[in-house]
Amino acid sequence: MGIGQRRNSPCHCGSGKKYKNCCLGRDNKPRILGGTFSVAEDTLVTGFQFDANGRFQLMSGQEAVRLVKPTANEWREKRNGKLSRVSEIGIPSDDIIVVPDLALADADYIFGVDTNQLVVGGQNYSVSCLTCATSAIAPEGFLGSIQSIMAVDFCDTEYQSERIGWVFAIEAILRSGISIDQKVIICTDHDVGSHRDLNDRSQALIERYVLPLNFKIVYARDKGITIPNKLISASHKGANRVGSLIKRNRPSLQYIVSYLLGGSDEKPRLWHSNAYNEYFSAKP
Repeated sequence: MGIGQRRNSPCHCGSGKKYKNCCLGRDNKPRILGGTFSVAEDTLVTGFQFDANGRFQLMSGQEAVRLVKPTANEWREKRNGKLSRVSEIGIPSDDIIVVPDLALADADYIFGVDTNQLVVGGQNYSVSCLTCATSAIAPEGFLGSIQSIMAVDFCDTEYQSERIGWVFAIEAILRSGISIDQKVIICTDHDVGSHRDLNDRSQALIERYVLPLNFKIVYARDKGITIPNKLISASHKGANRVGSLIKRNRPSLQYIVSYLLGGSDEKPRLWHSNAYNEYFSAKP
């Protein structure tokens, strides 16, 4: 079992199922991680490296080579022995491929957050779900499971709902009592073009709310085998579960931006998961 899970333990993907009934077969299939890109015809490539943030760089001597249309991919073996591409991983951009796991190497805490939208009775709702990697990151891979912590529903519309979800996640993590010298990674699948400015603190998340100095945002899709991939997938599933409860129970509308920015003392309604991600329940 490639990620150190026991057959009867809750699956790392956050589904609530036992590992043997969920991702065991998929995790044990042979796979290859790789990338595709182009370079200028007259480029002399002498080597490659990954920087501290997991950015892949081709080198020409001491200079990094500009990559054209880079994409990181995962291929997985099918029953007939052939390899099939199942997902793109990392961050494609103008000149880099980022491998998310490398960006997590020195993190103390790793979280994922995803926000879903739904319409109930003509009213637009957003649901953000925060998940956490519950065990340490080891050189040989991820040991442990992905645990949904809490979710929040809101109807604020003056800012991007994903960014409101990020601030909700950050405030929830800060209130958990971490110290300012502990490095926190938040994985998200949204707004990749702004991540560098957000991490440089040259752009605010909403209004004047900037990323705390010990936090970093890392992009990942919800499909793939890396820790960030699994966090985003679990966050998406958790938000869907809470969305189903909202459709069924239609709780009162709530607006959380003022609370997040310190303009209100009224605590929002939160949805907490049980230990096995089997259900969520609402708590003030």
